[in-house]
Amino acid sequence: MGLEGCHRKKLARLTQIGVFVWAAMGLGIAQGAPLARATDLVALRALAHARHEPIVLLFWSPTCRYCAVVERDFLGPAASEPRFRRIVFRRVDIDSQKPLIDFAGHKTTEARFAKRFHVALVPDIKFFDAQGRKVGADMRGLSTPDFYAAYLDSALDDAQNVCQRSLRAKPS
Repeated sequence: MGLEGCHRKKLARLTQIGVFVWAAMGLGIAQGAPLARATDLVALRALAHARHEPIVLLFWSPTCRYCAVVERDFLGPAASEPRFRRIVFRRVDIDSQKPLIDFAGHKTTEARFAKRFHVALVPDIKFFDAQGRKVGADMRGLSTPDFYAAYLDSALDDAQNVCQRSLRAKPS
């Protein structure tokens, strides 16, 4: 199968997933549990390293209705999907003064951590490897809800692939 055929096959698969999620949202079965808050990113790094999976952070605000939709209808269901179940999903409140230990082990707050990553608009999803390095492109906003599941699915696959490649690249 040529490169064009591979792209068509992946697009068809992503479209099927998007249609399923859209239909499931209408039936109320695609909603996921709320994500846990990020409190200790050093501990999350260790967990991601042990699992050989990425860390996915949702930067959000409790007053942002789109953030609630992204968490409830997209990230929550993705976190319970078998192939993404081992990914470390957490959320960071961009307005919160609650304490947070960053990837380097320094004490900060959720708001200061968000500012460090230049988060100005929410929802904003960022992907990190087990070293706390950003991998992949950020997902900002919810401009295309009909295709959001497909975009998220692709971004999660990409983040997993980066983490797996970095593992294989390390000498034994």
